[in-house]
Amino acid sequence: MSVTAVTDRNTPANDLTPEQRGELPSWDPASTAPRKRRRWTWALGGLILGAVLGLTVLPGLMAQLMPPPAEPGAEAPVETPAVAEAQAAPTILNAVEVATVAAQDLRSLVRITGTVVPDRETRLSAKVSGTIDSINVNDGEAVAAGDVLIEFDADELRDRLEDQQASLASARVQLETAQANLERTQTLVTRNVATQATLDTAQAQVSQAQASVATLDAQVRAAERSLDYATVRAPYAGVVSTREVSEGESVAVGSPLLTIVDLSNVEVEVMVPTLAIASVRPGQQASVTITGIPGRTFDAEVERISPTAPSGAHSIPVYLTLENEDGALRGGMFATGTIEVETRAGAIALPPSAIRTDSEGRYVLKIVGATLVRQPVTTGPTWNEGALVEVTEGISAGDRVVVAPLPSLEAGVPVSIEGA
Repeated sequence: MSVTAVTDRNTPANDLTPEQRGELPSWDPASTAPRKRRRWTWALGGLILGAVLGLTVLPGLMAQLMPPPAEPGAEAPVETPAVAEAQAAPTILNAVEVATVAAQDLRSLVRITGTVVPDRETRLSAKVSGTIDSINVNDGEAVAAGDVLIEFDADELRDRLEDQQASLASARVQLETAQANLERTQTLVTRNVATQATLDTAQAQVSQAQASVATLDAQVRAAERSLDYATVRAPYAGVVSTREVSEGESVAVGSPLLTIVDLSNVEVEVMVPTLAIASVRPGQQASVTITGIPGRTFDAEVERISPTAPSGAHSIPVYLTLENEDGALRGGMFATGTIEVETRAGAIALPPSAIRTDSEGRYVLKIVGATLVRQPVTTGPTWNEGALVEVTEGISAGDRVVVAPLPSLEAGVPVSIEGA
């Protein structure tokens, strides 16, 4: 085998035969110095390699990352960062911020204030003059109808009655005498024994005696009444409010003695503003609370309405009646309450905070599944002193809506109810 001359300095020594390694020239340091690399060739190669990868690998990778094309006629979904974030983390609502719609009774109310007054209050006064002999009651005592309250000294009254009765008896005797004389005179006139003048005189005497009897009879009845008035009795069952006299006191006719009130039924005199009086009518129901009786509400009814307002006032008195069987109410107590001027049963209503408004009109945020939906509504009047707004169209019983004033909530946002 012929030995091939070694002409390529780049051939590795390990790849040469022994004969070829022998033909190698002696080592020259200059001949083994590293060759200067051309860096621009490497940069150019990198660019060419990147272009090749971009044309071959990148289209497949983009195809995997991109969503499939939408079908013809379908709108491509647009996902904003806010929606993607909301879908990932639903808005949590507290249970008090959401309400389930239910039918309820609505009421239109007029607020009132007033004072409790007894249904009946009587101030008894003396109907005879005299000295008070005894008083059988004190302030605050309950009495029954017909009970003896005060007794006057009746001795003088009895004497006066007896004197009047005696005078009446005498007058009746005189009347009988005059009538007998008249009869005799008439007989004599018939026989032409007595004149007509004598008959006229006898007739006048009878008439005078009759008048005297009538006068004395009236005086006797007056004396009997005076004697009866000497005993003061309760006109009805009630409570003695005030006593203004004492035993042994001499009083004149008309002097106040005591006051009795009937608390079985009481009235509440309230003032209603003139702007609201047109809606108030007798027979309407009212609810009243009394200062000093906490935790209790009294049912009342409009009894009557004053035709005019007091001078300088902008309210009209209205009188309510209510039962007081247990006697808890007293005259002068301060009362507050409401009168139901209109009611509507089985209506749909929401708090005003649940009603929202935009350029398209009024709506509520209704929860459908786990997403808020814009639900247009038609509203009516406010009820329960503005606490509720009637909804006539748009929602029905069983719907769940947001009732809290949360302006950041919008339709389309997923939500979850805390504790649900």
